[in-house]
Amino acid sequence: MRASKSVWLVCVCVWLLGAGVARAQELYDVNSRHYAITTNLERHDIKGVALHMDAVFRAYTRMFSGFTARNNKPVTLYVVDSREDYTGVLEERGIDGANSGGMFFYTFQEAGLATWRSGRPAERMYHVLQHEGFHQFAHIHIGGNFPIWVNEGLAEYFGQSLLIGERLETGLVPASRLDRVKASITEERTLPFDDFIRLDNASWSQRVAGGDARTGMMYDQAWSIAHFLVHADNGKYARAFERFIKETSRGLSIDNALQNSFGTSNLDAFETAWKEWTLELEPDPVSTGTERLDFMAQGLQYLREQGVAVTNVEEMKTELRRRSFVLRKFENGLVRELKASEDDLFAAPPAARRGRTSEVVLMVDEKGETPPTLEITGLSVRMGVAWTVGADGALTYEVVYR
Repeated sequence: MRASKSVWLVCVCVWLLGAGVARAQELYDVNSRHYAITTNLERHDIKGVALHMDAVFRAYTRMFSGFTARNNKPVTLYVVDSREDYTGVLEERGIDGANSGGMFFYTFQEAGLATWRSGRPAERMYHVLQHEGFHQFAHIHIGGNFPIWVNEGLAEYFGQSLLIGERLETGLVPASRLDRVKASITEERTLPFDDFIRLDNASWSQRVAGGDARTGMMYDQAWSIAHFLVHADNGKYARAFERFIKETSRGLSIDNALQNSFGTSNLDAFETAWKEWTLELEPDPVSTGTERLDFMAQGLQYLREQGVAVTNVEEMKTELRRRSFVLRKFENGLVRELKASEDDLFAAPPAARRGRTSEVVLMVDEKGETPPTLEITGLSVRMGVAWTVGADGALTYEVVYR
């Protein structure tokens, strides 16, 4: 989402609605390799965020090594404890952040990336930081003139990534998102390429702000096309895509940039190739497993609040279905619903190797201090849910990888 460029630019991922405004307290500064961070988190917490974001920045620069930064100063990043702290930081800069989960902004004085930590899963915070961080990176390294579908598509591409070890794994394809795109293609609900790639910033923002029912599809389609251009046919289109971004960022028209980069401005064959490749694409098990662990963890937290104890996955599934549990996520201006009635949400993704099986394992905390832990075994990466009890007794969790 973009505001008037003469005042500031704001790119927002919407997760939660409504917020009080409070001034951030006890802020201090810390530098990572690539970011100048202002925070009020505990030092051990902000260290993890700093290491994560440095890995994200390295992923940006790997893909865009051919682009030169307009300056090499550390990038401004605000990661504060609460949503009230976050809206307070933005309010001091004349920006309303009440309906956002994080944003890249720039004013006459400052360009920054901002979000908060408490009260939501770490995965959601990092999705926002990775998505909005790409907008920030693009502002510094690419400029602001390349097409909005590229900007949002690549932001979602990086937002979808996961930090495993010290490397950000990009190009991931979660099952739920791929299913939405495939359904839109087969039901002919995608936007025609000729119209889609010519959407300007104002038209895109107007559709998002106006509650256009196709908003979610716009982001899904942008993500899918970006993924196709980076990965299809062993990277066949990647160099041309990079040139297209360079040429449009320098002000060349879309038609001329298409001709110079891809050798044609006829989009019919290009659209057909994207659809065929996407319909054959398979989801990756790691990101699919991550979103299922996220769903089950929130279900376990809900059952704990209801005073319901479970000892295995089947009991968890039964109790959540008995209560018609639905997890609602605010994504790109729309509410996505994940329902306990969907069997797949309780299942491990298929193991990639033949002869191996994967499963979800639930383990009860003997001390009763947290909900049960969850693991998915049998994949190339072992993953699980780690619970933390804060000083105030609040429960948070994170999906961790081994």
